[in-house]
Amino acid sequence: MTKETVADGEACVTGYEALRAQQVLGLGRTGGAPAGLLVLLGQGMAAWMTRRSPSPEPLPTVASPPVDPRHAALVSALASMALAVAVTVAVTVAVSKEARA
Repeated sequence: MTKETVADGEACVTGYEALRAQQVLGLGRTGGAPAGLLVLLGQGMAAWMTRRSPSPEPLPTVASPPVDPRHAALVSALASMALAVAVTVAVTVAVSKEARA
């Protein structure tokens, strides 16, 4: 892998993250969909990578809002419950398939 390949890969990641942040966080929106998004959605990642500008504009730094520890604990508890249900369903389906065979 050459230095140019690594630099181009890093530029792709930076450009993609900039495009994603525009959509997720609404950063840099001036109305309408950015051309990069239209290419990505319409023609795919490979087309976007070949058409992207070589030096994407850096995004402004956005501070994350403070996280309430109670909210973090609630999210963790809900995620644990959802994971437990998913595992239970997966095991039940697997056992059911074995019983039919």
